[in-house]
Amino acid sequence: MNGNAARKIAPGGKVLIYPAVARPVWGKRVYFLFCISQIKYIIMDVKISEAPELPPHICGVTRWRKRKLPVIWPEMRLGLALSAKKPPRRFLAAEFGKNGTTGHAVVKAAAPMRIESLPLACQPAQIMPPFDNDLVAGAYHWEDGILVVPDLNTMLAGKTIRDGSLADG
Repeated sequence: MNGNAARKIAPGGKVLIYPAVARPVWGKRVYFLFCISQIKYIIMDVKISEAPELPPHICGVTRWRKRKLPVIWPEMRLGLALSAKKPPRRFLAAEFGKNGTTGHAVVKAAAPMRIESLPLACQPAQIMPPFDNDLVAGAYHWEDGILVVPDLNTMLAGKTIRDGSLADG
């Protein structure tokens, strides 16, 4: 990842990387990459209230810091084939924004997690199926596999949780 791409993805120069709970893509293991400034907390367990009207990639809602937040599972949103492993029991309280607005969500995340400094030794990958250009801010060939940078803004499609139901944000 060159310096310009690194500054765009992670202005602070640090990223959190964790493995997807998914089968390999293009013969390589998939990892998710988030800018450290997006991650407010790593939470070991949360109580998720199901909401059947939500799309399948939103597992439900949870309360965090007196807010109802959607719980998103990036693997499901990207349509990745899930591996036989148990669903992740760690969660990231994440902040995201676009055009001066800020949103919050809880992201299901697998262990082990690691923090890396940028730039990373990786090369841009063409975003193609199974990844969707609208849902992924970037994809990179990396020594350990494929790094995918989820775009939480588009993954949640401008939706927020209000009083336990999905609403336009």
